[in-house]
Amino acid sequence: MAEIYKFFGEDPFMTKLDFSEKSAQEMYEFESTGKGDISLNMFSNSFNGYAYGKKMLNLTVAMWKEDIENGLLFKFSLYDDPEFSHLHYWLDDVLNGVHPKDGLPGLWKFVK
Repeated sequence: MAEIYKFFGEDPFMTKLDFSEKSAQEMYEFESTGKGDISLNMFSNSFNGYAYGKKMLNLTVAMWKEDIENGLLFKFSLYDDPEFSHLHYWLDDVLNGVHPKDGLPGLWKFVK
């Protein structure tokens, strides 16, 4: 998941993000055992870029799911996006079972 957290965490405006090996290890330990502190303290000199990436990932995926269900986003739009070409295996997993709601007008009823 570190690759995906880094992908979603890379932000040119967030100059204090730390994507060092130490940060990756801290994130791994926190997710594996619940021990450690990966808080996103915006006022420190730097903070764990992987933790920030996980937060951005969770927000983005929640938005995608909602937009797909409401007919505002098509799954193929994500699969066709060159930015996600190396993450198709991951898209398959997170978008599994997400479909537009019934009753959407026009084209959406055919895109399940």
